[in-house]
Amino acid sequence: MVVMFPYWATSQYGVATASGEGPTKTAESAWTQTQWGPLSPADRDLLVLVRQAGLCAGPSGQQAQQQGATVALRTVAQRVWVDYGDLGNQARSVAGRLSVPLPDQPDAQQQSWMRDLSGRSGPDFDRMFAQGLRVTDGDVLPAIISVRAGTRNELIRSFAANAAVLLNRQMEYLEHTGLVDYSR
Repeated sequence: MVVMFPYWATSQYGVATASGEGPTKTAESAWTQTQWGPLSPADRDLLVLVRQAGLCAGPSGQQAQQQGATVALRTVAQRVWVDYGDLGNQARSVAGRLSVPLPDQPDAQQQSWMRDLSGRSGPDFDRMFAQGLRVTDGDVLPAIISVRAGTRNELIRSFAANAAVLLNRQMEYLEHTGLVDYSR
């Protein structure tokens, strides 16, 4: 069984298996032995993916604390900002221990979304914030769960378990705003 997400398919590391059989032939050279167990390409990609999400969600949460039209959204934004700050600290710590380089700014698509969000106000801002972050969390969560289930690295497994709890909580916060369009 090969587990592959669109992000991983474009990764510099190739695709790793989650079946416990080891790396695929194309990713074999990208596996690294660490004191916490083998580090796979998917493990590295997870750290990058979570960090990238936080580089967008954290600052957006901070912005929404100021620009949110309702107290409820500003409260959720505060939680998003704090939680993604904590998750970012965890990602940087784990990546540092495993020598995995992480990005230091949102990608071009995230920057575009953040610019678009900045141009909004009132209920339109609130809807875009809640929907955008819920979609992001919904895209990242399956990757976290997959890596959590398939990794052989204890440090990554612990990080993924913490990240899954945080993102599930974030999704609940965002859903309780009443601004999420479930059809998207």
